[in-house]
Amino acid sequence: MRARVFVVDNEDDLIPTLVRALGYGDFLLAAPDDAIYNPRTIKHILLTAYRRNKIVIGPSQAYVKAGSLASSYAPFAEMAALGANMIEQYFSAGELPAPSYPQIYRVEVNDQVARSMNIPLPERAFLSRTIQQELTGHGGPLNE
Repeated sequence: MRARVFVVDNEDDLIPTLVRALGYGDFLLAAPDDAIYNPRTIKHILLTAYRRNKIVIGPSQAYVKAGSLASSYAPFAEMAALGANMIEQYFSAGELPAPSYPQIYRVEVNDQVARSMNIPLPERAFLSRTIQQELTGHGGPLNE
């Protein structure tokens, strides 16, 4: 898999840059960048990709509901526990721990988008198990 990065200098260049980018790949991996992916632009981004038969992955659960095919996210409980552990360590050691990532992730999938684009989806349990195995490098605990 190869990635290409396209820089958008201003909002007026967003759709033309997107059209050019979609000509190079099979999907758009949307990063959590509020300057690009926001309520004003997401409809245009999703429709532009859909018209070119390209999928959008990410940048959050909200965008899956809006029309992205899928997105990963850390559950709120996992993020809260991570934050609580950092605060606890700060009070006990006097400094914050090194930044870290949550250990549990989930994937939100838009079944309607998959059907409309003729993308067969595996069962959610299989998808969850496969992703967890990739993240841990082995068959770690599931959190579906």
